[in-house]
Amino acid sequence: DGLNHIKNNTCDLVLMDIMMPNMSGIECLEKLHNSKPDVKVIMMTAFDTLERSIESHKFGAKNYLKKPFSSLAMVLEKINKELK
Repeated sequence: DGLNHIKNNTCDLVLMDIMMPNMSGIECLEKLHNSKPDVKVIMMTAFDTLERSIESHKFGAKNYLKKPFSSLAMVLEKINKELK
């Protein structure tokens, strides 16, 4: 649903988890990047691996957050950095 919403509306940034119920975040990121390459994406995961980080960047993610977050301020800083 979120992917369809983004495809049909204006969106500047997406904060997306790698682990999602019906589709992996990497698969969703690839589909999003193919249809809307200008949308900035920050991926997040509790299961951080080098392979996932590389895949995220390969499909257009601009940043990568590891959960649990150290602080909300850190998350907002990354979001603000991407929106500049």
